[in-house]
Amino acid sequence: MNGTLITRKNKTLWILKNYRKTPFFVVIEATGEFDYDLSLKYESLLKECESEDEFLDKSVQLAKKMKKYDKKEFEFLFYRDRPTKRDFHYLLARMIDNINEIKHPF
Repeated sequence: MNGTLITRKNKTLWILKNYRKTPFFVVIEATGEFDYDLSLKYESLLKECESEDEFLDKSVQLAKKMKKYDKKEFEFLFYRDRPTKRDFHYLLARMIDNINEIKHPF
């Protein structure tokens, strides 16, 4: 399997490269496996979008915005079981890469 392995909450999660299921799965499932609160943020974003492309574009925008969160915003997003900022940023970077691969496969 082509991907990167990270561990979160005693679970092992593959952040896959070239993952070819639906784009919604790439975003919602990856965030849900990482943290339930984070997946809720993306699920609410999905409800606002009218197309797959719009969802993917806004998902990248949100990920880039969250990478700039200060301590207070980070703690507010993860009010239960906080990941390390390093793991969080890694997830966001991989997600952005995966979305870009879906949108621009070659």
